[in-house]
Amino acid sequence: MSSLGNSPAPSKVFRGHAHEVMSLAFTGDAHLASGDVKGNLRLWNISELETTSQRLTHGGKPIIGLSDCGGNTSEGILSHGRDGRILEWGYGKSGELTGLGEVCTGLAEGFCQFDVYSTEGKNRFSYLAAAQSERSTSIGIYAGTGDQVASLNQREKSWGMCTALQFHDEYNLVSGHEDGQLRLWDLRVGSAVAEENISDEPIFSLARHPVDGTFVCGGASSDIVSFKIASNEFSRLQAATLRNPGLSQLCFRSDGRILVVACWDGGVRIFGTKSGKDGQLRALASLRYHEAMVHCCAAQGVTGLFASSGDDRRIALWDVYADKMLKA
Repeated sequence: MSSLGNSPAPSKVFRGHAHEVMSLAFTGDAHLASGDVKGNLRLWNISELETTSQRLTHGGKPIIGLSDCGGNTSEGILSHGRDGRILEWGYGKSGELTGLGEVCTGLAEGFCQFDVYSTEGKNRFSYLAAAQSERSTSIGIYAGTGDQVASLNQREKSWGMCTALQFHDEYNLVSGHEDGQLRLWDLRVGSAVAEENISDEPIFSLARHPVDGTFVCGGASSDIVSFKIASNEFSRLQAATLRNPGLSQLCFRSDGRILVVACWDGGVRIFGTKSGKDGQLRALASLRYHEAMVHCCAAQGVTGLFASSGDDRRIALWDVYADKMLKA
């Protein structure tokens, strides 16, 4: 990995948040959304390096998750707050945020981010998954209309709190828990069909490789574990080790060749994936810019850019390895 002395600098830095940034999401070709610990939602024009709109949302509670609305022509944002609600926002060409109402409410007020699944060809997400309660593994599944279509409930009281969610496909969802367990849920039957003890520490993030369908997960430990799912069984592939324990979020570039890791020690780690070798991770760089814990990262599918932010309130935009994607 790159050392502190030769770490590349961000290509751009966005400043404007007065509080810790908890979530990021690229939306459309030109915008980046950010949410902070005091409920401030900002929409940034990437090329102009300016805020196009800002709103105080979620009753001033932290915005723990952001996503575009899915589909092919999305000009909307979903925000998940610690007030137990997911809200929808439109912005159009002007970049001015307009509240479009609640998608769902009554969710857990913890830190487990929601996830959305978009069916190819549709202009909006097909399903949304979100934790519904703090101390159980109750997970709500919602359609693009906002209607709840399923509730996934724990079988045993000993199951740990749900701390991470990631769709595998239209019918299956993976959840990570505070006890280091992974669970695979079949949405058609509404129950867990597989379990795997993947870590001794809580799992805080899951990411699915967009090409080969393998997964990575990580959290309070020093390990990033890759695994695959076949015939309703988990199969561990590899564990890559961080220099210091603790990560907040993982995200893949849209071609799956780059994995970005937001770390507790203020670093942003970059791993490469080996073509044709499922789950193999190779350490590429350690990016040092942030002065405190990095809470979030996001990748833009069109250009290969990615962003990071956290306790220092600055949003760094990186184009490391982006040229390799554009030439591919």
